[in-house]
Amino acid sequence: MFLVVNLCQAQTFEETMKKAKLGNAEAQNSLGFMYSKGIGTSVNNEEAFHWFMRSAEQGSAMGQRNFGIMYYEGFGTLKNDSLAFYWFKKSAEQGDEQAQNLLGYMYAKGLGTIVNDKEAFYWLMKSAEKGDANAQNNLGNMYYTEDATPEDKKQAFYWYKKSAEQGCASAQNTLGSMYVIGDGVPIDATEAFHWFKKSAKQDNAEAQRKLAQSFANGIGTLKNDSLAFHWYQKSAEQGDPIAQYNLGLMFFKGEGTFLNYERSLYWFDKGAQQGISGAQDMLGIQYALGLGTKIDNRKAAFWVEKSLNTGDEKAKEIWNEFELYKYK
Repeated sequence: MFLVVNLCQAQTFEETMKKAKLGNAEAQNSLGFMYSKGIGTSVNNEEAFHWFMRSAEQGSAMGQRNFGIMYYEGFGTLKNDSLAFYWFKKSAEQGDEQAQNLLGYMYAKGLGTIVNDKEAFYWLMKSAEKGDANAQNNLGNMYYTEDATPEDKKQAFYWYKKSAEQGCASAQNTLGSMYVIGDGVPIDATEAFHWFKKSAKQDNAEAQRKLAQSFANGIGTLKNDSLAFHWYQKSAEQGDPIAQYNLGLMFFKGEGTFLNYERSLYWFDKGAQQGISGAQDMLGIQYALGLGTKIDNRKAAFWVEKSLNTGDEKAKEIWNEFELYKYK
């Protein structure tokens, strides 16, 4: 969540402090923001909390929303979803669209209150119709469920596209996925690539991995192993386990980069630790053959058995080929 304030850049910290002390609610909110971001002063979340509280208690909708965020994030105070919910509701009822989005999200997730889809839809719709990109994305999520009807999926696509066009990375990624499988919209690999690229450039790890897959397979764009490697690496470094596995494969095969068994071992290990059976298989092979490391059949058996336990067919072949059952 992001703290937001209407802050005049020409207004100094000292000027804002003076107005805040005189009781100006807008200045109190601005002062809280300055303390939270270290503008004209050092970062001090306790002071930020204090001034947002002063602003909120005077009825400033923006101050109430920012005060709620402090409780939600646990900045300058103990995290408290119930109080975050309380202040988001105060602000939302005054028409603050960002607070309306946050309130809808709290209702959808049951944070600080019980889950209430009706209230979630109500507040998210109010915010989304005012143009809030995050609300539009959250509203898309409400429609795009496992049991969504074709009409629900059309509604989801509508709101995701609204949000994506405003630059929401999460919506851009989801929109790309909908184009890939034709969910609520005709299949269009070119459009999928377009939205994955937009989202990936905003550091969405899943979109980076999907963009890499597009380049690796030449789907929606020309095949380009170097760019596939680039985006797998970006995603893998953010912790995406599938990207870590695929990056390991590129190092192992020397595709899009130089062959490097030490680096493939590193990334297979990362993916294997997160439960990717393919990475566990490849890690086992490298330990069994001593590629990028010393031969270690016990480690090979350990990782291949983990994959074997998921029912992975390749793991059965590796298990028998290298007689790893001897090293349990």
